Amino acid sequence: MAPFVTNMSIDVFADIPVAIIWGFYSVLFMGLIILRKREPNLTRPYLVPLYPIIPILATIGGVGITVSAVINRPYYMLYSVIIILAGIPLYKKK
Repeated sequence: MAPFVTNMSIDVFADIPVAIIWGFYSVLFMGLIILRKREPNLTRPYLVPLYPIIPILATIGGVGITVSAVINRPYYMLYSVIIILAGIPLYKKK
């Protein structure tokens, strides 16, 4: 049976982008932690309250959402990643 032949609802068009976005947010939160470790003397125009607890919790939550989406809808996540990766040549060309 093809992966598209399921009981698909309109919610898929909202769920999958949210999962992809949370995957990127997780990378962003991890980058914040890494940047603060590598460059401790940079001026901080905005301080994260309860650092590093908030970025760690946000990373765990984002990874959890992304992993849940991969487990529950693997084909949709695969198609979404392929679409995102297909944009790389367009980005490089510009």
